[in-house]
Amino acid sequence: MRICGPAFTVLLLVVASVQTPLAGQDKNKPAGGPKEETLEAYDSKTKGAVSVRVDQKDPTGSFDVLQDGKRVFKGEAPKLLNGTLELPPGTYVVDVNKTQRRITIEAGKKTILWTGELVVEGKPETMAWYAMKEKVKLTSTGVEPLLNTAIPLFPGTYTVFVDTSLTGKDKSLGEAEVKAGRRTVLKH
Repeated sequence: MRICGPAFTVLLLVVASVQTPLAGQDKNKPAGGPKEETLEAYDSKTKGAVSVRVDQKDPTGSFDVLQDGKRVFKGEAPKLLNGTLELPPGTYVVDVNKTQRRITIEAGKKTILWTGELVVEGKPETMAWYAMKEKVKLTSTGVEPLLNTAIPLFPGTYTVFVDTSLTGKDKSLGEAEVKAGRRTVLKH
């Protein structure tokens, strides 16, 4: 069977695209990202655990775990993302930058929750931005991130603004959808 030049080139491109991941895509990650919540075995007969993940090697973001509106662990600092917190069985609320998920911890099981990241890219880098869900500004520290700085959020759709407080009215960038294990980028 004889294949002409252009058809052969197209055939080679199709074969190569099936076997080669796109630039920046990790071939070990699922194409759609991880599931937002999964369970796996945990080595305890009386306790379970929660792990809140973000796709960063050394994250600086954190998570809080609440029960009846109160933090369940001792100490003042929230737990770093990609960490694990052991808990007795029960129902809890996990908070990441004021986005929340209700979970049920079972003995011998670890609940894994994935966040995504949201970032607004632009200049000047000293300008701040923020995301909102309904009327709640989504920052755990109360400090708005600067442009080009990503924040972790649980998956969802959020309204994003650039803080132009010098002009009196913040600039709306519209809505952005955050997905588990993925980075959502908006341009200013």
